[in-house]
Amino acid sequence: MAIDYLKYQMNVSPETEIILTDSIDQLTWKSDFLSQENEVKNRTEIKQLFLKEKENKLISQRIKQNILPTVSLLGFYGEWYQSHNFNYSESKWWAPQSFLGLKISVPISGFITNNIDRVENRIQHEQITMDLEQKKADVTFEFQESLTELQNSQRNMRSAKNNYQLSHTIYQNQQNQFEIGAFRFSDLLDTEKSLNEAEQNYIRSVYDYIVAVIKYKKAIGDFE
Repeated sequence: MAIDYLKYQMNVSPETEIILTDSIDQLTWKSDFLSQENEVKNRTEIKQLFLKEKENKLISQRIKQNILPTVSLLGFYGEWYQSHNFNYSESKWWAPQSFLGLKISVPISGFITNNIDRVENRIQHEQITMDLEQKKADVTFEFQESLTELQNSQRNMRSAKNNYQLSHTIYQNQQNQFEIGAFRFSDLLDTEKSLNEAEQNYIRSVYDYIVAVIKYKKAIGDFE
């Protein structure tokens, strides 16, 4: 029935042969898939906030460095010509000159502007911290919600599969009984209807499971 419905959806004739290369039973994932706990650090939003927080710290360090005084040593050594005659070949008029000094620069005017920058940087740091904590809480809740949905959909899929297999077995047994005249045709039709419903429930549960897996991968930042 499912193949006939697929042909109907594809708008092909019922006589057309269709070969299915994939099977629902192939939709399996590793058992350790549900044990991943890196949902926070792998999310792009969290990474962006971490980078923004790191940038803010670098800006804070630069602001602190701008108000620090600078100390430097100065030195000079050379010979000066000390005569009103421009006869530079006479060595007696050349006298050595040298000096050594210490230079200290204090950015007095920079204190005012840096204080304003420090206040703005502190406010921005507090804002980033609150955004990061809120985003972590949101991601953690989304992870727990998607994990619960995934676990429930997995159990529903297994239950629906067992019901479908049981219904298929019952239908085959009743069909064999009908062929030997031990089962009524009307009852067989009811069993076939139940089998179709079990098949549709199984397919629907597989679809829900695939959607839950996609949501879970998105929640842990592993969605490709």
